[in-house]
Amino acid sequence: MISKLTLKNFRCFQDFTLEGIRSVTLIAGANNVGKSTILDGVFLFSDRQSSDVFFKLNGFRGIHQLTLSPTMVWEPLFMNMNTENSIVIRIDNDGQTQTATISKDDSLFSLSSILETPLSQNAKGIGMPVFNSYPLKLNYEDSATNDVSHFILTEMGLTLMPQKPIATKIPYVQYLSSKISLTSTQLAEYFGKIDITGERAKCVEVLQLLEPRIKDLSVIVIGGISGIYADIGLPSRLSVNMLGDGTNKLMHIALTMLSNPGSIVLIDEIENGFHYSFFPKLWEIVGKLAKDTKCQVFATTHSYECIQGALTIAVDETDMFRFIRLDQIDGAVTPHLFENDSFKYAVENEWEVR
Repeated sequence: MISKLTLKNFRCFQDFTLEGIRSVTLIAGANNVGKSTILDGVFLFSDRQSSDVFFKLNGFRGIHQLTLSPTMVWEPLFMNMNTENSIVIRIDNDGQTQTATISKDDSLFSLSSILETPLSQNAKGIGMPVFNSYPLKLNYEDSATNDVSHFILTEMGLTLMPQKPIATKIPYVQYLSSKISLTSTQLAEYFGKIDITGERAKCVEVLQLLEPRIKDLSVIVIGGISGIYADIGLPSRLSVNMLGDGTNKLMHIALTMLSNPGSIVLIDEIENGFHYSFFPKLWEIVGKLAKDTKCQVFATTHSYECIQGALTIAVDETDMFRFIRLDQIDGAVTPHLFENDSFKYAVENEWEVR
């Protein structure tokens, strides 16, 4: 489990450290203070061996069909778009310190030497490098490993070289953004996993807490597109999408955690789609799923009612929940960590903690 995170020269953070992270961590704060950036940093670290990681990060922000140039693909991740300073992401994970450093590599021979490296079967035919681009170096270090690879923009997309087995196991990470959801294919795949392992009933039970009419779920393929359909007692099953944003989002959360035990789940603006009266039950569900699946959850919120609802997990699961508020002071972002008893006191006395 990640217990500490450091971000340097990453988006709005020049040198930022977040300690005291727990199994379920809820992050609040004003707009543009860096809540989503924390999720971005965890995702980039965990998904760094994916050649399209930068496209994914931009997609979470609603940016698609990018021009293949460093200015559009990765330079916005650098603080003030200044690539002269390296991005550093460091985590303490189960007692081990792991560091990923991302830096511009525009040395005279870097691109030619990288392209002359023997390619694996999967990397053949990557295309010519994009004009006026440069390699981006990824250096990963822990107590036993020091690996260097490069991201290269080519006419066919983004390539990570060399491609080789990962020396250090990386937990699976899933980002549930406020702008997009999982594709129907991903949802069907996740549902297939829990159906095979006999955990389908657990997902149904979770959804019944929000939509009691649901009796069962199944994957149905129509027109070559897979979708999850619910039996709510009507003559035919309905797509879960027809049952409202809250039911759909709760299914995303439940399926992600049930089908990927031990993973990291990042939920931006977790309150979206839910009525405020459901927040206590939502946090009860998230806490139980995190405990049962050993997933680690990072969530952000703007909602005071959502924060109030988290009292259910703060009181019942004192060792697994952490509330953190980000404040901007003199241009620097400072995290304020609440112990659960002080969090309970603040919420019960209606202090402004958003």
